[in-house]
Amino acid sequence: MSEATFLSAARGGSGADGNGVKGVSFGADVVDDDEEEEEEEEEDAEALAGVSEKLFRIRQYLQRLPQHPFVQYSRINEDIGIDLHLNEDVLQRLKVSELIEIDENEEKIRFKPRVEVHDINSLLKALDRFPDGISIQELEESGPADIRLVVDKAITWGLVIAIRNRNTVGGSSNLLLFPKGPSFLVPLQGKFKAEVSKAKLESTADVRKEVRRGDAIIVGREGANAFNDFDGVDE
Repeated sequence: MSEATFLSAARGGSGADGNGVKGVSFGADVVDDDEEEEEEEEEDAEALAGVSEKLFRIRQYLQRLPQHPFVQYSRINEDIGIDLHLNEDVLQRLKVSELIEIDENEEKIRFKPRVEVHDINSLLKALDRFPDGISIQELEESGPADIRLVVDKAITWGLVIAIRNRNTVGGSSNLLLFPKGPSFLVPLQGKFKAEVSKAKLESTADVRKEVRRGDAIIVGREGANAFNDFDGVDE
């Protein structure tokens, strides 16, 4: 075996140069395959981005509907221009989402929040199910437009515990709500007068021996009735 033949075999090339030494050649089909793979990866990335964008739009649309009712697939197409019949990848991802509920027989879909709160009673029940706390931000994102009024009443009446979340920045939505547990009311001596937005109370009697640290003083019949109506609800 000549030296020229040995080089050709080692390099795997074909053909010979002017000196009789077989040269090295690279197949064009290898380069073409790499280009096709890159094009396929780009197409897959674009398709995935398109699916993600449609999922976001559908969820945002459903989440903003008051009371989160079921809506027909056709309404989604009419309102935001996404036809679920023509977007099977989108529909399959919606079916496995924990925040989406689908009625396949009726072709209806709705947003299903982790907690559904629309009044004080449902708020207290939700807190019993999630003793680790629920953020006001989550309630505002998933509840009705007036949910903050419900939360403020529950806090004012002492029905829930509200703690500021240090992991969030600014605003009034950085509070975590926790269940307060069973409570009971005990009447105090004298009469009290409360002013809006002020923590101090005026009283006609000294009640320092009747009130312990951590106790809440409820002033007004509305607040007292709240305990009778909602405290310890287990319906």
